[in-house]
Amino acid sequence: MEYFEDQKPPAQGGFCADEECPCGHTTFIPVGEGYLYISQSCCDLRRNYRSLAQFRAMMEQWAARNGYLGVVGVGVGGSIPMCETGARRRNLDLAVAATDAMHWWATAQVPLRPTPLRRERADRFSEAEAAPWREASAQSSLNDGKASAAPPRAEKVTARSAAERSSSIERRASKKRSIFDRVVTGFLFLLAVGATLMMIATVPQHPIGGIAGAVGFALLSILAYLMI
Repeated sequence: MEYFEDQKPPAQGGFCADEECPCGHTTFIPVGEGYLYISQSCCDLRRNYRSLAQFRAMMEQWAARNGYLGVVGVGVGGSIPMCETGARRRNLDLAVAATDAMHWWATAQVPLRPTPLRRERADRFSEAEAAPWREASAQSSLNDGKASAAPPRAEKVTARSAAERSSSIERRASKKRSIFDRVVTGFLFLLAVGATLMMIATVPQHPIGGIAGAVGFALLSILAYLMI
């Protein structure tokens, strides 16, 4: 196991340093107790600066190069000692975090690897424990399937009803057009018959024109009658 030098632990114990812990830095941690959180970013930064002297020299060089002193966030340049509430909230492996904390209290040395997380409880389910969850999941999937199947039926009924309404409207419109056409055609038939009679009446005065006109209007009246 590789280690790097961290800040010296307080001789009389300290308080939870986790910024995300709901205790608000109020939980006192006696010497040798508590938990230690080591982030991946901390390991990446301290890999080439194992001692505090090397780390501080690097920070001073960085400040001289950039013209101002850089600020390293909590847990970036070192580990974070915390109470059990903070450790559980971060889902840390409590046994490993507690062992790392004991080593830090004794030596001020921290392992150069991130704190492992606890295994999810689902990974430790026995078959008896998992059975009710599987059954509930299957029932939920079945209910979801039934619910999702309802809309297509409703959509199908709605589409059929819309088609029937559309067809009914078209039939009524067609019926209205048919009545209108018959009225117009009947009116033209009457006009053609009247014109034919008038042409027949003019035959004595104008034989050729009267006969031609009578024949033409007679054909027109026959055509109109057939269209009725």
